[in-house]
Amino acid sequence: MAYRIRELFSEEARLERQLDECIQDFQNATAAHERGEYADREHWGEVHHSVSRRREASASLLDAYRGKRLSKEAAKYDIEMPTEKGRPEFYWQTLRCGFVLNPQGRTYLRRALDEEKTRRREVKTYWVTRIILPVTTVLIGLIGAITGLIAVIYR
Repeated sequence: MAYRIRELFSEEARLERQLDECIQDFQNATAAHERGEYADREHWGEVHHSVSRRREASASLLDAYRGKRLSKEAAKYDIEMPTEKGRPEFYWQTLRCGFVLNPQGRTYLRRALDEEKTRRREVKTYWVTRIILPVTTVLIGLIGAITGLIAVIYR
């Protein structure tokens, strides 16, 4: 389990590094254009378009990864995912990944996950405090009483 969690975080970190590299390339290309290194507007347009597409692809992959991770956790806790038709404000449509959760949709899903985890924790607490502990106390009392009776009888 710990290996899988570590693997997921390393994948997310790899996608974030890829996005950071694309942003840095875009900033470098913009700075070079401002310095006049791209005298030909057509060449600058190609460079700008290429870097922009790489940046958008990296961002959409990272968003898709984060949404996929949350949707797996939602399935684990049996939480209904908002659909792109029912709640379109929660989704972005990307060319590479299809529909992915936007930050608003991920926030909604995280909140629903937190509520479900809290509810489950409260149910467990109820069972422990209202049922298991009193039954255990009664059993320990009965065992003590029986032990006392046996000690008195055989004395």
